[in-house]
Amino acid sequence: MANHPGSSTQDHNEVLQQTQRLLTWSAYQESLKEVDREVLQQFHLTISSLRSALWIKVGIYLLQFLVVSAALFFGLSQTLQAKPAEPWAWVVSLGCLLLLAILLMRNPIQSINHTLVDLARVQIILQGYTRQINQVDAIFKQAFLERTIGVRTVSKSLEQIQRVIDGNVESLLQFLEEMSS
Repeated sequence: MANHPGSSTQDHNEVLQQTQRLLTWSAYQESLKEVDREVLQQFHLTISSLRSALWIKVGIYLLQFLVVSAALFFGLSQTLQAKPAEPWAWVVSLGCLLLLAILLMRNPIQSINHTLVDLARVQIILQGYTRQINQVDAIFKQAFLERTIGVRTVSKSLEQIQRVIDGNVESLLQFLEEMSS
């Protein structure tokens, strides 16, 4: 086998190109992993805060219900036990009945369902985001392995994808802030 004068240089250039492609691919993968970590971390924090808000709502409702029920019981017992009915006991009883009616009309179940719907929306948003990223990732892998795109194209695309991801994350964070307030 004879060594061609340009063969060594060509092999060297090919190795450099392959190394550059691998480094670019590694940077691309690492960027996606970091963004996924950030989004998942924010998602888990949001879910946690929404769950906390849900349990606080349930707890406050139960506390209100118990306090008003106890006051109603006390007022009715005072009204029924006193031979001449005490006017304050009637006022307490009627006030407690009114408060119970208001508590029940506010429909706490609907409020809880609304919070659960918000949780489901966040889950759907995250799944959609993950699906889009996976689709882009699959297309890039295919094109990169088939060598239909070069290192520069991957680098430029990575920058564009990063801008889109940053915008999506910002939109998601705004949605979550609006939802939790």
